[in-house]
Amino acid sequence: SASSQNLTIQTTDGSLNITGGSGSDTVEYTSTTTLSGTLSSIETIQVDSGVTLSAGGSKIDGQTVSGAGTLKITDHGDGDIDVSHISTTQALDVDITDSAATLSGVAINVDASGSNKNLTFKTTDGSLNITGGSGSDTV
Repeated sequence: SASSQNLTIQTTDGSLNITGGSGSDTVEYTSTTTLSGTLSSIETIQVDSGVTLSAGGSKIDGQTVSGAGTLKITDHGDGDIDVSHISTTQALDVDITDSAATLSGVAINVDASGSNKNLTFKTTDGSLNITGGSGSDTV
């Protein structure tokens, strides 16, 4: 909450509404969950090894996400999703089925094979592996 200390909050509950303080606060997910709560003023979302964090694109748009786990973006089309601060060691799992989306700043491998909408992946790294889904995808 209103702390100026750097805090790490470990949780298994994606429905929590967490507000960070003025320090460099991190929310660390320690088991597979879906992010349905609100994260305000959180500097980093960490996904532990063996853990999958599922989240709508609007929940992680512009967020810094790291760790050895998997981030799965679900159901957020109709616009741009800034994924430039995502550095999970597992490929970014994209499963968008509601409407078209553009993922900007792609810097890690992407598996969008579960998506059925038109996706655009914007990246400057030609060495990435990007697997599209059943829509008309563009890199």
